[in-house]
Amino acid sequence: MRVAPVRGKRSTFVPPVKGVDATLVFAEWADMQPEKFGPIADDNVVDRALVAVAQWNKQHPDQKLRVRLRTFSGIYAPDWVLDHAGSVEVDYRKKVPAKPVIRSTPKFWTAAYAEAWVDFQKKMAARYDCHDLLGDVSISGNMTLHTEVMWRQPGFPNVLPALMKAGLTRENELACLKADITRFMEIWDHTPVEMTFNTRRKYVLDSSGKTRSQGSDVEFVTELMNHMAKEGKRLNKKYMIGNHSLSENSVLLNKRDQDAKHVLYALKKEHLKRQTPLYFQTEVFSAHIAGGLIREGFRIGATLVELPNDMTKAQILTPEIQALRTELKKQANQ
Repeated sequence: MRVAPVRGKRSTFVPPVKGVDATLVFAEWADMQPEKFGPIADDNVVDRALVAVAQWNKQHPDQKLRVRLRTFSGIYAPDWVLDHAGSVEVDYRKKVPAKPVIRSTPKFWTAAYAEAWVDFQKKMAARYDCHDLLGDVSISGNMTLHTEVMWRQPGFPNVLPALMKAGLTRENELACLKADITRFMEIWDHTPVEMTFNTRRKYVLDSSGKTRSQGSDVEFVTELMNHMAKEGKRLNKKYMIGNHSLSENSVLLNKRDQDAKHVLYALKKEHLKRQTPLYFQTEVFSAHIAGGLIREGFRIGATLVELPNDMTKAQILTPEIQALRTELKKQANQ
C-alpha cells in the first residue's frame, strides 16, 4: 500500500492472496467524484477491487475474500470541494528545519463541507451498499492525511496551529465527528461501518501562535464511543471500533491498554462493556514482529487485525500467522 501523503497516489487496493479473509481498498475522493456534486466515476479503484476479488473467489471457492473500503477525504478531496467548503494551506512537515510539505486541506468542520461529503457518501452507498463482497466501510469524513480521523498530527510543528487558526475547535471537531458517525450509519444501510480512535490531548493556541497541550482528553474519546453505541442501538447498526497504532511501543513494550489515559485502555473498556467488535491496524512496517502484535491485539479483544504493509505472501502463510488468524476468527464468532 502507498503511504506517501500525496493526492493521486493513494487510490489502490491490495491484490487478493491466500491466507487472509479480506483485502483493503483505498479510494481518494478526488478520483471517485471529480465533478462538482457529480456522479461516481466509472471503472474506479473500488470497481476494480470488487472485480478482482470476485474473480479470486470464483477461482478459490474455499478461500473466499471480502473487500473493506476506505474513502479518503482530507488532502485527497477534489478541488471543487476545496472551493466549495474553503480550505487551509497546511505544512505537514514532521520537523523543522525540513522542506515544507504544503497540502490544501478542506475545512471539514463547516456546513458546506458536510453538504459535499454527504452527497458523495450517498452516491457511494447507492452504488456499493448492497454489494455482497463489501465487508465494511470506514467513517472517514474528518481526516487530514490518513483515515485516523482524530489524528491531527500533534507532533508536527505546523499542523494543529494552522487548523486551529482556520477555525477548528474541540467543540466543532467533536460535533462533526459525531455527525459523521450518524450519517455513515444512516447512509450505509446494509454495510457495517468502522471508525479508528487515537489518543487525544487538549490543546490551546498560546500568544505566540503555537499549540500547548493541556493533558489527555479521555472525555473526548469516551463521548464519541458513547455516541456510536447510542446510534448503533437506535439504528440497529453493526459497527467496529479500532485503532491504527498497534506497535512495538504501544503493546509489546509498554502495554498501553493498561494506561487509563491511553486510547487502547478506552477501546478495551468499551469492548468489554458492550461486546463491541474491536479491530487493529499493525504498525506499517513491522512484519518482523507481526506475530507478537497480533497476539497482543487478540489479548486486548480484537476480532480483526490488519497485517503490516511489508509482509510477504510467504510470511502470511507461516503456521504462526495462520494459527493466529484462526484464533481471531473464533474470537469474532464468539
